[in-house]
This record gives sequence, structure tokens and C-alpha cells, in this order.
Amino acid sequence: MFTSKLPLLILPILAACETDELVCPSIAAASVMVEVIDQNGDPIVPTTLTYTIDDGEEIDATCEGCSEFVLEFEVIGTFDIRATLNEPVEDDPYCFYLDGDNATAIVEDGECFVSTEHVTLVLDTSVIACE
Repeated sequence: MFTSKLPLLILPILAACETDELVCPSIAAASVMVEVIDQNGDPIVPTTLTYTIDDGEEIDATCEGCSEFVLEFEVIGTFDIRATLNEPVEDDPYCFYLDGDNATAIVEDGECFVSTEHVTLVLDTSVIACE
């Protein structure tokens, strides 16, 4: 007789645990993840990577030697992003790789975190300017 009442005793306990309240972990999500590649799809370190949020002040993304960048955490808005390449050609001090690419990412608020946007910028290393 004890075993037949056990499921009836568990049901009220399970019902008490159910909730419609959303519980979010206390971590921060990246707003925008930017990857910079060359025309062959290989990672490349840009000379500069800058961005604005909602047409605000230009911000320099800093990451020494990086081809991947995280732009802000838990910030919503319109991100205008620009990467440039202006590096000397290895064997010719009078010539420079010279290219740029830009993109716009719109970051929106999610249930717990911002909706992370992923952007790929392509810099063409075949574009060379010489003095």
C-alpha cells in the first residue's frame, strides 16, 4: 500500500518546483565578435580596427597581434566597424599593402543577454600602393 501512494506524494513536490520565471546566469555576452581575414580566408592582423556605436565617438579596438576581436559586452545598438591594412611590403620599403573593409552589426537585447553578432571583414593583400 505504501508504494501505491508514493507517486501521489511526489506530484505536489514536482508541481511546486515548476515556475515561469526566467533565471539567467550571471555572465556577460559579447556584443560583436569580429574576425579579420585575407582574400584567401586566412586570419590577418589589421593595422587598425575601429568602431562606433549608434553614430557615437570612434573607438579603437585594441588587441596586439589579433585577427579576432570582441567589441563590448552587453551593449546594444548599431555598431559600424572598419578594419584597415596599411603595412609595408616585406621586400620593398616604398610599397604598402593598402586595403579596408567595413560592416554594420545591429545588436539587440535578448531574454538574458544581448544577441551576439558575428562579423567577418576581408582585407585584400594583393592591393599594393608604392611611392
